[in-house]
Amino acid sequence: LLSLLMFYKIRAEIDMGLLKRLMIGSIVCMPLGLLVFLHMPVDKLKMTVGVMILLFTLLLLLHFKFKATDVKDRVVGGISGFLSTAIGIPGPPLLAYSSAVSMEKTKLRSTTLAFYILIYSVSLILQLCFVPTSSQVWIASGLSVSVVIIGMILGQWLFKRINQRLFRYICLGILFFTGIQLIYSTI
Repeated sequence: LLSLLMFYKIRAEIDMGLLKRLMIGSIVCMPLGLLVFLHMPVDKLKMTVGVMILLFTLLLLLHFKFKATDVKDRVVGGISGFLSTAIGIPGPPLLAYSSAVSMEKTKLRSTTLAFYILIYSVSLILQLCFVPTSSQVWIASGLSVSVVIIGMILGQWLFKRINQRLFRYICLGILFFTGIQLIYSTI
């Protein structure tokens, strides 16, 4: 919903080449993530992903960098696609990758939001085909719409006021807390 609401504003800033490469990798790996979701204990995967996110965040704090390539873009898209259908979180690999390649904040925001529109749509369709969703989930989702809109407005206001360096640290903070939350939720 957030991505859809912001799409009109950010559409001109999307790196279409990067978006296509991310989607190619994602589409290839989403079925594998769905198989894992259907047949593997999710807690083990969440714990593994949480630990990996924390390790990569530590590397990024130590200023680990590398150069972006088309192949790396597709691999990151693949990991995001896998995680999207396996545990519902495609963002950490993309966020970590963009930090490691020092992606400019406007390009990161617009390209990832466009990516999320596509990946969440495909992921939702795949999961609805294989896993029944309770009315409780739909009600909770509907009730969260007002909070999403408030968060979007606040996020837009903040985005204009932070520099690239602070943006990077915010991204690292999000990665850190995502890793902690994944580990905590399995304990």
